[in-house]
Amino acid sequence: MITKMLSQLNDEDLEILLSRDVGITDVLSVVNEIVMEVGS
Repeated sequence: MITKMLSQLNDEDLEILLSRDVGITDVLSVVNEIVMEVGS
């Protein structure tokens, strides 16, 4: 996994990231699994 700070992104990368058509419901199940693993 590649991790970057928003401040490290150039304008083109930031625009690509912010233009993604993904909502909270699209990722909620994956996020929930991660939170449950961290909490146990």
